[in-house]
Amino acid sequence: MKSFDFEGPDGKIHTIEGPDDATPEQAFAALQIKLGTTKTTPTIQQNQNPILETIGNIPESAGRFISGITQTVAHPLQTGSNLLNVAAGGLQNLLAPESFKTSGNPLLYSQQAEQAASAVGQFYKERYGGIRNIGETIKTDPVGFAADVSVLTGLGAGLTRGTGLAKPLSTVSKVTNPLYLPGKAVKEVAGHAYQWGTGMTTSAGYKAVGEAIKGSKEFKDAMRGNVPESQVLQNATDALDSIKESRRLAYQSKLSNLKNATQQIPINDIKSLANNWLKRFNVKKVNGELDFSRSTVTGTAANEVKDIYNMVQEWGSKAGDNTPAMLDVLKRRIGDYYSTNRNSRAMVSNLEKAVKDKIISAVPDYADMVKEYAKSSEVINDIEKAFSLKSMAGGKAASDTAIRKLITAIREDNTFRKSLLETMDKSGGNVTGAASGLLFKSPWSHRIGPMFTLLGGGLAALASPKLAALIPLSSPRLIGELSVLLGQIGRTAPIARGTGITAYQAGRLPMNQQDINQE
Repeated sequence: MKSFDFEGPDGKIHTIEGPDDATPEQAFAALQIKLGTTKTTPTIQQNQNPILETIGNIPESAGRFISGITQTVAHPLQTGSNLLNVAAGGLQNLLAPESFKTSGNPLLYSQQAEQAASAVGQFYKERYGGIRNIGETIKTDPVGFAADVSVLTGLGAGLTRGTGLAKPLSTVSKVTNPLYLPGKAVKEVAGHAYQWGTGMTTSAGYKAVGEAIKGSKEFKDAMRGNVPESQVLQNATDALDSIKESRRLAYQSKLSNLKNATQQIPINDIKSLANNWLKRFNVKKVNGELDFSRSTVTGTAANEVKDIYNMVQEWGSKAGDNTPAMLDVLKRRIGDYYSTNRNSRAMVSNLEKAVKDKIISAVPDYADMVKEYAKSSEVINDIEKAFSLKSMAGGKAASDTAIRKLITAIREDNTFRKSLLETMDKSGGNVTGAASGLLFKSPWSHRIGPMFTLLGGGLAALASPKLAALIPLSSPRLIGELSVLLGQIGRTAPIARGTGITAYQAGRLPMNQQDINQE
């Protein structure tokens, strides 16, 4: 089947279908018979590829879309009046009895409102009143069609909220909004460029600018000096304590399984292992006492070896000592010994592992339990070491060191330290946000990046006063406040997109030129 489109003098498009071998002249003759006229020669239009034709119409369609928004913004009063007329006319057409129309009472019936509603109804009927109309709308006004789909599915998402349909409808509404993809592209490209650029000019770093854009309360309080640095540091130590508590609770939860295991596990081989360590250190037993007079370990190390040995030998003297749960206590007590002497440290490590292996042989699940505990302990040790949080007893110097390490981790965006910060953030307190705020606290910075930007902006301003705009880019505080503001604007983007498409739909309504002139 072959089809031909003809444009008549009235501007309407007429489609004639015929066999594959039909000619334009034959189709035109058929149209003349259909219209009952041979006086007018319409323009013959051979059908084009509909996809290419649709693509070719996008610029003009986008222009009409923007024009609709512009008309609404330029004439808000007339737009509002039109919307009220359409709403009132729709209600009249649906609900008002005939007696209202002949009453002459403007409160009961408005011919203007009825005409406005009918005009809108006819507009959408011409666009979507049949398969052919829908296809013609997609082809000639693709951007407007997408906007209509966005509005319709958006309304559907609202009406089906709480059901399985709401999410897919909302997604369709978002991606068909003509303002969505351009806005997203601009946000992605411009956003990354802004973060990298201002991160360099202020020396705060990419990640810190990202935290500024997020604009959390912790960030703003630290940047504006609403909280002291000591509070930021306290947030970090609280987060670390929270991680330790989570480790303890997880261990205790798994430990309950061990408490239900009542089997007795002999540890004679572990006691023999302790005796072997005495021999290695040349410690003698004299009248039941340990003699370190000729031992290779002395002083504090000797006392540690003695304590560990006696604890192992004494274990089992009380009922329940050899159950899995109590042997776990023995393992942890051995492991809690912290020694700076490599000999006693080796003894501690060896005996702790022996007790652990003994428990695992009886309760295989214990292996996973201690593995998770060890993994958590490693993270805790890494955090304490990376940010100098092991002990804050060193006073202001120790606190300054910890703060410096926190903000350096953010500025340099070190992958390992960043992962440690994220771990602390998950435990609560938003340590990253608060520490980032400190980087933007000062109006000016003595670091190389800001000083270079300030100097470059000053020199450039000598050549052209307009280039003095580069100077504020060196101010951490100014960029911090600007970034917070930009973040707030960015988070209103979905509202702006919704407002924009609503404005477009309203801008389609016919305007009364007299009312426009009065605005």
